[in-house]
Amino acid sequence: MKKILSIFLICISLECYCQSAEEYFRSGMQKDSLEDYAGAIASYTKAIEANPEFEKAYKNRALSKSNLQDFQGAIPDFTKAIELNPGDFENYYYRALAKKMSFGCSIWKYNRARKAALADWKSAIKSNPNNPALFSSRGLFKYFQMQDFRGAIADFNKAIELDPENSKAYIDRGCAKGELNDFQGAIIDFSKAIDLNIDVANAFYNRGYAKLILKDIKGACLDWNRAVELGNKMAEEKIKEHCQ
Repeated sequence: MKKILSIFLICISLECYCQSAEEYFRSGMQKDSLEDYAGAIASYTKAIEANPEFEKAYKNRALSKSNLQDFQGAIPDFTKAIELNPGDFENYYYRALAKKMSFGCSIWKYNRARKAALADWKSAIKSNPNNPALFSSRGLFKYFQMQDFRGAIADFNKAIELDPENSKAYIDRGCAKGELNDFQGAIIDFSKAIDLNIDVANAFYNRGYAKLILKDIKGACLDWNRAVELGNKMAEEKIKEHCQ
């Protein structure tokens, strides 16, 4: 009986030191915040070992690997996260970027990476055709990574069609219109974002810039002053430059 009891006590003692998947995950996040990405990866790995269906652990481990430039290692983790949670568009976005980075810098490899990234979004959209976030994220990829502003606008149009109160999509579409010198169209989109009363500081800042291009200095300064009131620091420099 004494031997059995001692074994039982040892088991209890060991159990006290066994962290849960959530605890390992929180440890990983803390290490991430300290830029200890290797340590974070080790913690997320333990979280996954404790719970192989822990989607966020795969996602965060992939992000930590990306921060260490291990893009090839990040891709399967993003893929597993997508398998576990097909509705999280960020996993598609980050996997696309990881694929882009893993191919390197030559033109041929870059074009191959773009095709791989766009194929990811095509697959995601086919599975979730009514998810506005997927169209928004693909639009941003076209905007920043491809400078395909017309293609970006088409995606933002679809995001807005699916979610007419998507303030950020109006702002992003306004910026894309500005890249095509459609500043009147940009102002309409920024004004719509302001009407929706979401992320309005950036909308005021961007509308002010569009008004400046159209020589409406007074209107630009009014928008930038409002942006400053709402916490947009960049507008302060524009006021110093154009409104004194």
